[in-house]
Amino acid sequence: MAQKSLREFDAKKILVHNLAEFSNGAHSFDDRLLQVTEATLEQSAETIAESHPWLKTTKLVVKPDQLIKRRGNAGLLLLNADWPAAYTFIKERMSKEVVIEGVTGIIDHFLVEPFFPHEQSEEMYVSISSSRDFDTVLFYHAGGVDIGDVDAKAVRLEVPSSHKPTIAEITAALLGEVSDADKEPVATFVQALFRTFRELHFTLIEVNPLVVKDGACRA
Repeated sequence: MAQKSLREFDAKKILVHNLAEFSNGAHSFDDRLLQVTEATLEQSAETIAESHPWLKTTKLVVKPDQLIKRRGNAGLLLLNADWPAAYTFIKERMSKEVVIEGVTGIIDHFLVEPFFPHEQSEEMYVSISSSRDFDTVLFYHAGGVDIGDVDAKAVRLEVPSSHKPTIAEITAALLGEVSDADKEPVATFVQALFRTFRELHFTLIEVNPLVVKDGACRA
């Protein structure tokens, strides 16, 4: 089967359009997303903000959007910034060569999205991957930039290709370290994410961090 990698911007746009439906309205993704390329920066910060008014009033997260892991550890993550600072951060790094874990490349795509205040202790990790006979859900209760070796730390649920995981199965297999108050929203989010994954023919999807606030999941 052919596989194609997606930028985070495109993957989140897919989730924006599908997650609410697949969770019966229980979960949704924020649709305030901006992809910035070299062509975008031909416009001034003011012109870009006129097209995306939320940039003027929202604290922001900025990160490269080209399948780079550990962006925060590489100094490529800007948090809690206003739009002028975000624009400057991107402009200073756009089309520049960087070396991350021994790999050299050019940064030419950035993602800008709203900053969601939370504690690192609230961050969780979930991913789903496919193999020939089953799909595997990995979950770790302590996600974030310092998660380390997920394969060694995470608990897993293997779901046969002919089966859809129930809330009870997800909770029992994956959420032993999650607080009782957060178990239901996390379980329903994972179930909706799994449905999105399978029905839209993903082969890998990863959410890190996943945070629960006021009974709702944010990612």
